[in-house]
Amino acid sequence: VAIFVIALLIIIGSVIVTNQQVDRLNKQEELAKTIEIEANELSYLSSDYILYRESQQAERWESKYSELASHLSALAVDTPEQKELVTSLMDNQHRLKQVFDDVKSGIRSGPQGDPAIYLAAVQVSWSRLAVQTQGIVFDAGRLSLLLRDEADQVKQVSNLLIFLLMGTFSLFILTSYLIVFRRTITSIAKLQDSVKVIGSGDLSHVIPEKGDD
Repeated sequence: VAIFVIALLIIIGSVIVTNQQVDRLNKQEELAKTIEIEANELSYLSSDYILYRESQQAERWESKYSELASHLSALAVDTPEQKELVTSLMDNQHRLKQVFDDVKSGIRSGPQGDPAIYLAAVQVSWSRLAVQTQGIVFDAGRLSLLLRDEADQVKQVSNLLIFLLMGTFSLFILTSYLIVFRRTITSIAKLQDSVKVIGSGDLSHVIPEKGDD
């Protein structure tokens, strides 16, 4: 009985741990999806700022970038491939800020010399911003898929543990029932034998007590 109880406790603890791990992975996956969405929003905000060059648009970009940076810092992954993607995301994040600061500086200084040269510089800046934001989008999407795959694998382990828990518990109940049933039948058989002895006239026969029930 003690072995069954210990086994049940171990399996229950394992189920709880795996379920917590699944919840954590699901939250990380949602975080990666949020980062992907925010990177796309930054791409649109960058284009708007380059086209209209208004300070309010730059402020909105900075605000969205802060949200992105906060979510990136909250990523917590386990596998080497996931860690590599997070490192790439961080690098693209920092480069994106540097490029946007360069763009702001160029726009604020205004056209200098040939307008065609200025326009070409703006186009280059837009391309650089697009490269960084799309890099974040790609890495975040890839990270989301990896986290989902890992969560699915942990779910499979959790389901296996639940089946094992149910099987162990059923075996525990069956074994306990058989033990109690066998003891009860044995006690009744001994009582019947003793009754026969007393019934045959041996009134000195004593029925031994096996318990207080």
